[in-house]
Amino acid sequence: MGKRKLFIQTTLEAANFFSHEKSFNIPSRPSTGLVFFPDNPTTNRSFDFSPWYGVGIDDITGEWQRQIERFLAGMDNQLSTTTVVNYCCIAGRNFLDFMALSSQSSQKEITLLDIDRNTINGFLHFLYQRNISTLSQRAIYSACRSVLKAIGLRGKIKITLRGKPDLLTFPINPFPGSNRRARGESPLPQHQRLAFSIALREATKPLMSLQIAPGPDLLSYVLLSIALHTGRNTTPLLELSCNCLIPHPRQGLMFLQLNKRRGHFEDKVVIRENTISDEETWPAINFSMAQLIQKVIELTAPLREKATSHLKTLLWLYRVPAGPTTGQLTTLTSSVILHHTNKLIKEARLFDDNGNQLRLNISRLRKTFINRIYEVLDGDLISTAAAAGNSPQVTEKNYLRSTEQSRLNWKKMGIVLTSELLNTNPDNLEQTPTGHCRNRKSGEYAPTTPGAQCFSFLNCLRCRHYVVTTDDLYRVFSFYWRVLYEHNRVSRRCWKRFYAFIPRLIERNVVTPGLQNHIFRQADIDLARESARHSPHPFWAYSTPITWLEKQ
Repeated sequence: MGKRKLFIQTTLEAANFFSHEKSFNIPSRPSTGLVFFPDNPTTNRSFDFSPWYGVGIDDITGEWQRQIERFLAGMDNQLSTTTVVNYCCIAGRNFLDFMALSSQSSQKEITLLDIDRNTINGFLHFLYQRNISTLSQRAIYSACRSVLKAIGLRGKIKITLRGKPDLLTFPINPFPGSNRRARGESPLPQHQRLAFSIALREATKPLMSLQIAPGPDLLSYVLLSIALHTGRNTTPLLELSCNCLIPHPRQGLMFLQLNKRRGHFEDKVVIRENTISDEETWPAINFSMAQLIQKVIELTAPLREKATSHLKTLLWLYRVPAGPTTGQLTTLTSSVILHHTNKLIKEARLFDDNGNQLRLNISRLRKTFINRIYEVLDGDLISTAAAAGNSPQVTEKNYLRSTEQSRLNWKKMGIVLTSELLNTNPDNLEQTPTGHCRNRKSGEYAPTTPGAQCFSFLNCLRCRHYVVTTDDLYRVFSFYWRVLYEHNRVSRRCWKRFYAFIPRLIERNVVTPGLQNHIFRQADIDLARESARHSPHPFWAYSTPITWLEKQ
């Protein structure tokens, strides 16, 4: 089935502005360095490029600003506003700082034509010297690469994306092994989850008796409740609309509809419509999710009538309580939620197992939800992934963690296994002239007669039931020297058929693995070898051993 084409929409003004870019000589520096962002989940509404003009990189700064404006106009790529904000505040700030330092050190103007592989390598070294985490370095570099690649595809920078690795403009993997460090948030333990649920329930109680539009604190607590009991990500929750509740075919349930912008589909989560009275039930609050959302819709309806067009459909609408924009209509952002989350944790006196203040965010609530579902469903990965809205592979790799009970089970199994090896196994081992045997009656080379014992000592080294401990080294090397003693006493054919493999197997299958696995020490091996050479075990003793050895 063919892939559906997605046509990018743009305004006529934006199209006219950029349609003749190759025909006219656009100046390096735009008329203003300010770029304004539409409303987005972050607190950034504009970015000023002015500090990077007049420092020797006007050509690069101007093109970076024009590329950001193209992204905002829906050109080159369909990106969310939050992504474009990161291209400015995270990527642009660091890359332009590096280019300004490069211009200052070289005492010359740097243009787009100067950007090559050496520039990228220097930028990576610049990030390394800033003493930030590897994951942060990777995020900054990835954002910079996206912007530079978009500029390069427009012919402003010569970039090489295919060919030999050393000739590519961007290194293939500048941060090897960084994925192993990205463990992310860990789910809350059971007692911390219950404590936070109780604190959240008490914090949301005043909403049901409220008669005016709630402030950012109550709205944040309601959003945290939804995050705790649905396990959804931050951006879909922040972008909930006032029409997010949809009837469910089953009575007492409703659908909560969230927009998965990156996946281009609507995610529907089943929530309860009726009141829940059992505190141990999941969710653990006295009001259902549907009741809380319906109350928020009812209280924010007067504000929605006065809001601008892009705010009318949003759910988390409130007036700014203080500051230079007091009384202005706005919506919740991730920073506002984090502020009120820390406030709730501090007021409820929630601490982790180390006695520190509990660290909590929506990402950790999501992992808590998914691991709780996995526990309730008794390890059903498919159903857990469906509840999380991910594939089973993503859920297993990025979200699931070992539970407290599983860690206890593993510890108990280790104790039982250790006890079995220490106490039970010695009773099953029988001592032989060459070491120990685990099954002398039914071994690989044991006689077929019922109840008969195995005495095929020449085949011990080839038997899977053969066991050698440190105390057995003396017996093994006594056997070793006795076999060598027989070399001149038997025919060449007999030696090759019955004896030649024994010294080789002792060195290869006993001595070498024992040293590599730290089962034996070299000093113990040397001592046992010399003791057996001069004074062998009585079972393997031979006449005049020293005289024979001195002739060799």
